[in-house]
Amino acid sequence: MIRFTLRKTEKERLIETLEQPHNTVGDAARAAWNTSLEEFLKREMWVVLVRDPGVGLFPHGPYPTANAAHTAIKSGDITSASRGATAAVVRLLSHELDAYYTSEGELF
Repeated sequence: MIRFTLRKTEKERLIETLEQPHNTVGDAARAAWNTSLEEFLKREMWVVLVRDPGVGLFPHGPYPTANAAHTAIKSGDITSASRGATAAVVRLLSHELDAYYTSEGELF
């Protein structure tokens, strides 16, 4: 299971949101949800793209760090159906989608 921990700045923003006056509990929940999504999408995230010659291209993730993505490959959490599959760890920035970096290596 991939884990993302709540960062201090994210927690502070959620507290600020919840401390604002809301007409209903539903309004407070909606505001907290929107704040959570906004903060989460500011994060740098990583995915593992597996190119499997017998099947196609499959994304795995997202992962909170490049190291976590590489660890998923090395630990066997990510597998392929065909010999010769390769994997690339790709940085995704949801707020800057056209900026990414890759590092490629053999999966099997």
